[in-house]
Amino acid sequence: MSLQLPFSRRLRALVRVFRLTEQSVWAGDFAGRFKDRAYALEEFERHNEEVKRSVPPERLLVYEVSEGWKPLCDFLEVEVPEGVPFPHLNDRRSFGRKDEDSVG
Repeated sequence: MSLQLPFSRRLRALVRVFRLTEQSVWAGDFAGRFKDRAYALEEFERHNEEVKRSVPPERLLVYEVSEGWKPLCDFLEVEVPEGVPFPHLNDRRSFGRKDEDSVG
């Protein structure tokens, strides 16, 4: 099994994704300054504004996950799911619980 891992198609594809991310996002969009919080936030906001300028308003949903189902469902022209809580898998509280669960 260990001899197959370096030659796995899946692993090679994953390595390509990491390289592309490194070149395009970290070195490209963030100019190697991703850890510079002020610069990264500025670049993030610049990107968002560029998207807003280039995508027709009727085709773009500017959305905060904290808004829940309604704006998302309205935009997609579907019914809000009845009795289905909005997923909160990546909120701060969930991340904290994951960290605690993994300790010990």
